[in-house]
Amino acid sequence: MDFSKLSFMSYDIAFLVLFCIIAGLVLIIHRKKVGREGPIFLYRTQIGIKIIDKISKKYPKTLNALSYVIIFAGYILTAMMIWLLVQIVWLFSKPEYVQMIKIPPLMPFIPYLPQLFKVEWLPPLYFTYWIVITAVVAIAHEGFHGIYARLYNIKIKSTGFGFLGPIMTFFVEPDEKAMKKAKPRHQMAMLGAGVFGNLLCAAVFFFILLLFFSLAYTPSGALFNTYSYSTIPITAAANASVGTDKIILDGMNLTQITFENHSFYIWENHLQTYKDYETGLINIYQDMPALHAKLNGAISAINDVQVKTSTELGTQLEKYKPGDSVTIETKNKTGTTEYKLVLGEDYDKKGRAVLGIGVLMPKTTGVKGFLYKIMNSFRDPTVYYEPKADSNLIEFVYYLVWWIVLVSFGMALFNILPLAIADGGRFWYLNVLALTGSKKIAEKTYKATTGIILAIFILLMVFWAIGMF
Repeated sequence: MDFSKLSFMSYDIAFLVLFCIIAGLVLIIHRKKVGREGPIFLYRTQIGIKIIDKISKKYPKTLNALSYVIIFAGYILTAMMIWLLVQIVWLFSKPEYVQMIKIPPLMPFIPYLPQLFKVEWLPPLYFTYWIVITAVVAIAHEGFHGIYARLYNIKIKSTGFGFLGPIMTFFVEPDEKAMKKAKPRHQMAMLGAGVFGNLLCAAVFFFILLLFFSLAYTPSGALFNTYSYSTIPITAAANASVGTDKIILDGMNLTQITFENHSFYIWENHLQTYKDYETGLINIYQDMPALHAKLNGAISAINDVQVKTSTELGTQLEKYKPGDSVTIETKNKTGTTEYKLVLGEDYDKKGRAVLGIGVLMPKTTGVKGFLYKIMNSFRDPTVYYEPKADSNLIEFVYYLVWWIVLVSFGMALFNILPLAIADGGRFWYLNVLALTGSKKIAEKTYKATTGIILAIFILLMVFWAIGMF
């Protein structure tokens, strides 16, 4: 599997075309089993029902005991999703975040989503990935719905696959009238079962991701994402002595200034701006060798001594003194680069040799922090990891599992929303009905929460449009 990303994209598009042709032929050949609901073609089969019946009959006691866990998890997830929704609104109210996220908040989960919006912080989403992910997520969700429907003797009319062009999903079609006549606890268990199935799927594949990562990747360098900087008052920057030396970094000019007998670099076009303010603090780069050399990539060696982690980098630097000449090797996915540097002296600790690099860690609060902690809990963000074997194959598998975890968890959260089109809508209705004993109040509350959430969705899209355009 030695091919470039470009060549793989061509294979992926070819697979997309082939899949559409095969799906079309299947629907034509088995047209007697195919129904239609609007633009969606439904291929019904009894195979899924047999599997669901077998599981529900084999483990009735276990499943019934698990139903209490499912309902409790539904309450926890509902609270979590409401909290996340508030966080997302706050996030999209800030144009700088919208421009970084780029993807509309109500965008359907479709192939090539990150590529379409040029989102570099997400891995590619190939059609090959997408078809596997939707199958895994849908089968887990619908399968658990079906198992609990049969556990409570609710008839399943059919199971099968739905097709909307290249979009395919798995469905379980229970008898809606029979389901609404079931006991409230049984209904809540059935509704929460799909969400729980997605949670279980996310947990299983997260463990697979962790295991795969530990077996397939190895530490290969120390990562950094900024150069050494100091934080000083804005007034001090505005009144500092301006030097003549300049550095061009990422297309922007840095100008040298002197503050407290140390040399720093500041964005040139910010100098005048800072003079207009009297309070607050700013960050300015320290005059260090890494900045001058525009050091880039993961540091993998110092004077031919291999460095695998940031800890090893610190250990090696302790062997040198300020003014010592060193050869630094860095690496990334495109190859390795060598830099000849003269080590600087730490501004805060005299006699300590430094390169002048640092690591800015993302905030671990809010939506981004929540996702960051989950997806990076098994890897050190200051370490560069390299595949042990064929990098294309390993990255393909890793990101496939990564997407399954993310989408499974996302589907669980969305479906528990107290929204009419989600499982959480009926779940919420049943809880209000149990608390008030009034169908009228439960119905009004159900409609009100649906309206509020839809209004929030519209507000999110407005924020997105303002931030992007």
